[in-house]
Amino acid sequence: MTNPKANLLAHLESMAARYQDRWTLSACGVTVGRRSIPALLDKNANSPGSNTASVLLISGLSGNPDDVALARRALDSTPSDDAGPGNHISLSAIP
Repeated sequence: MTNPKANLLAHLESMAARYQDRWTLSACGVTVGRRSIPALLDKNANSPGSNTASVLLISGLSGNPDDVALARRALDSTPSDDAGPGNHISLSAIP
C-alpha cells in the first residue's frame, strides 16, 4: 500500500522543481506528530505591482483523500508560466 502523504509531498516537490519560476515548496506548520505541513507557494503572490489575485487553496481538512486529489488536479491544471493571457491568479496551496 502506498503512503498518500509521501506521494503528496513527492508531487509537490516535483512541481516546485519543474516550475521553479512559479512555485516554491514551504511549510505552514506542523502536525501533532511533528511532521511539517507542506505548502506550495506561488512566488508572485502578493508581489508589489502585481495585477493578479492571490488565492490560497486549502484542502484535506475533511480527512477524505478525494479532497487532496482535487487539490492536486487544480494545481496540475494551473498554467505553469505567467505569460498566458488568462493567468490572472497567483495560486498557492496547502493540500
